[in-house]
Amino acid sequence: MIVRQEPNTQSSTITQLTNNTIVFALAKTSDWYRVKLPDGENGYLHQNLLSSNLPPLSKIDMSNTISLKEDFLNENTFPSDLIGKEAEIIGEFGSYKMLKSESGAFYWTID
Repeated sequence: MIVRQEPNTQSSTITQLTNNTIVFALAKTSDWYRVKLPDGENGYLHQNLLSSNLPPLSKIDMSNTISLKEDFLNENTFPSDLIGKEAEIIGEFGSYKMLKSESGAFYWTID
């Protein structure tokens, strides 16, 4: 998935993403979405490259405590045992994984 500077295929590439990468849709223009990556970078993805409400990639047992953070760019962490016993891995960004807790809240793993 190629993230571009402008909403067209001739525009410069900002980065290339793998499948299951989390992006945040900010706006839509024609067949393109302006997206924000978890690291704060913005760009455009063609609508055919985006999906929403996909099934989780896998589940994770939270009884083995891992460190989490609520915001990708925030350095503050807390132990996973504060959010429940199980979570779903719903996407990735680099080596980080986004989790959805039993309560529906979203967190990033940092391990």
